[in-house]
Amino acid sequence: MGWISIEDDHWTVDAMVDIFGQERAIECWRQVLIALIDRPLLGNFFSSMVRVFGLSPISVVRLLVKGWPLVYRELCDPKLIAAADGQPTIRFENIAPAVRRYSNYLHCWHGVCRGYAAIAGVRGDVTFEVADDLTWAEARFFWEDERDEATEPTLRRYKPSERTPPSGR
Repeated sequence: MGWISIEDDHWTVDAMVDIFGQERAIECWRQVLIALIDRPLLGNFFSSMVRVFGLSPISVVRLLVKGWPLVYRELCDPKLIAAADGQPTIRFENIAPAVRRYSNYLHCWHGVCRGYAAIAGVRGDVTFEVADDLTWAEARFFWEDERDEATEPTLRRYKPSERTPPSGR
């Protein structure tokens, strides 16, 4: 199901929600994703995909869908839905029974989606809706047309010529 079985991993996810509360845990996962894309595992995938697809907001959201199975294998089927207004939605279909049993994972996914929105460097937000029966969830991305200047340093890290190795190498 994943790199670590959800039956073992849920303890960490549940503890984060219990200790931080739902909103702070979501923010923590957002920040963790931003940090992880500058590390070898996700960084190499992300920088390669950015070179191919670009760093437009829709491309960054598309990367989330493409990369999802690398981390959350067999936990759901993410689908990118393009709305008429240009604001994308990711629908997480066929959510596995294990995720429904340990539903704090859905808060983690919300944080990951917010992290991708931050990586895109746009002003906006992500709403996250979950079906009553927990069989699907939707992340709706809303952003303005302008890039957020405060996130520009985040964008620079994806330019291969400007990437610096972690200290100690």
